[in-house]
Amino acid sequence: MKKIAILASGGNSPAMNNAVITLVRKARYYNLEVELIQDGFLGLFNNQFKKPDLNTLSYFYANGNVQIGSSRFPQLQEKPNADKCYENLKARGIDCLFVIGGDGSYNGANRMFIRGMQVMCLPGTIDNDVQNTDLTIGFSSALNSIVSSIDAIRNCFDSHNSVCIVEVMGRRYPALAIQAGIATQAEAILTVDNTLTTSQIIDVVKESRKNGHRSCIIVATERLYGRDGLPSLKEIADEIKKTTGIMARYNVIGYVQRGWNPTAEDRVLASRMASYALDLAIKDKGSYSIAIRNNKLVHNTITDTINYPLKATNKEVVIDFEKYNKL
Repeated sequence: MKKIAILASGGNSPAMNNAVITLVRKARYYNLEVELIQDGFLGLFNNQFKKPDLNTLSYFYANGNVQIGSSRFPQLQEKPNADKCYENLKARGIDCLFVIGGDGSYNGANRMFIRGMQVMCLPGTIDNDVQNTDLTIGFSSALNSIVSSIDAIRNCFDSHNSVCIVEVMGRRYPALAIQAGIATQAEAILTVDNTLTTSQIIDVVKESRKNGHRSCIIVATERLYGRDGLPSLKEIADEIKKTTGIMARYNVIGYVQRGWNPTAEDRVLASRMASYALDLAIKDKGSYSIAIRNNKLVHNTITDTINYPLKATNKEVVIDFEKYNKL
């Protein structure tokens, strides 16, 4: 192996920079040439390669952005586009491609793999929904951003003796909602496994008030309400006020979750995974996805990772929603 390329794909997640920096630094140790691909698979398609400036890149170790850029490129599913991406890699003399991203990025990486490119995948997404790994790069940071935001919201709504429904990211996957709800003592957590009706949510509010709580915080995962016949969070908040007389609002935390400065946990995880991935790529010559299970770095074939059935109970705190909602 003489030359590697690195790209980040899909939605950005905090600490992607740390993975890139570690790969560039360790590549120097192995005397490997490095090419950075700007803006993910779209940049690969457009032949946007550049040499790394480690001094500049290292400056962003504490930033929640991804300095080399990222993008979504669904057109990669079309064979001519995938062929062109692969041809661009070969034309630059790339021996191994490192992809940092979520499940969609893994599918893109797999398209390069089946065409003959050695590929190493690192799980980078705030949703923590990549198969076969306990944690993904960025999850800890996003979780901390939510907890800090809800703490502040709680302060405000305590002052006004009122209710706030807080929507968090996760693409309907419950990891962020569950752990943020537990960490902030939320009165209810709404997920695909605990989709309460408006009437049930009002009962939670009444029970909270009965127990002497000045505020009532309800955490909901995104893309759950306001579709499939369910009322929107604003409609639920309006109904709470209409039925109980208690002021109720909804709050979407939004993109602060993806732009939060990376936690120490995420920085270390990203660096460990990147270092492990490069060592493995040199020693094994195979193509793998990197994972952490029981605090131990492991690897799986890309095919196994893509096809592994994803279940919330595989990696989440087991929670009895029926009992939790009555606490």
